[in-house]
Amino acid sequence: MKYFLILITLFLFMFSCKQDKRGCTDPNACNFDADAVSNDGTCDYCDTTQQITFNFSHVYNATPVLAADFNDLKFTNQKGDLHSISKLKYLVSDIALHEANGDSVLIEDYNLVDLGAGIGLTYSPSTSFDNGVYTAISFNFGFDVADNITGAYPDLNITNWGWPMMLGGGYHNMQFEGMYVDTATDTVGFAYHNGKAREITAAPDTIFHPNHFRTKITGTNNFTISEIVNTTIEIKMNIANWFKTPNVWDLNQYNQMLMPNYQAQLLMNQNGRDVFDYIVIQLPAED
Repeated sequence: MKYFLILITLFLFMFSCKQDKRGCTDPNACNFDADAVSNDGTCDYCDTTQQITFNFSHVYNATPVLAADFNDLKFTNQKGDLHSISKLKYLVSDIALHEANGDSVLIEDYNLVDLGAGIGLTYSPSTSFDNGVYTAISFNFGFDVADNITGAYPDLNITNWGWPMMLGGGYHNMQFEGMYVDTATDTVGFAYHNGKAREITAAPDTIFHPNHFRTKITGTNNFTISEIVNTTIEIKMNIANWFKTPNVWDLNQYNQMLMPNYQAQLLMNQNGRDVFDYIVIQLPAED
């Protein structure tokens, strides 16, 4: 009987404590206490989404390329053509981060990179990313069909980014220019401009192919976005690959008037598929 009374006393004490327990009673809070019976006002609604920054960098094979390297005949492509770079501008749109569970987060926006002017090298979208593990990134090189509308973007219009209406309209994907040493050892210019591809099938029939492409890059390691780190994704362009894979580019054959050149536009599209890579840089978040 004595032990029975002790057990009853302990039970009543524990029940009374639970009845009196105060804490966060909101299941939507990150410090929700399932045992609390009254709210003590301490609920903390943690932000489970994070902002990230994209940096755009450029190399020629393993050598970094900066605006200071422009106009110097210091690059040799896969074909053996010695050349310089005087302009490198390109547009990426609809960047997406792909989660390990198969979901993805899409940034419905665009970024124009101008290496020579130092514009667009850092891009901080307003989109927030859920805490979690990510395995890949993807983006459009240029605009997709739905977004590639002539005159739709005032900021691009003032930079002469439009693609000629006679070639299908819309906007450029890239403007890449420089000088090269030709077979006669003369130094002449090239203009590697990429956009819609105009195919003349049978006069006067013409097909305008969109010619943008979506690239998906899978890193060597997954990365985690969380509130304890600041995440920067460096998207790296290997400029040499525009001349290399899968088509070895001959600047003596393809140098000027490439915008209306249907074959040249297709070759650019193919070579651009493995131009990009990325690395993730994470630093501890400040308190």
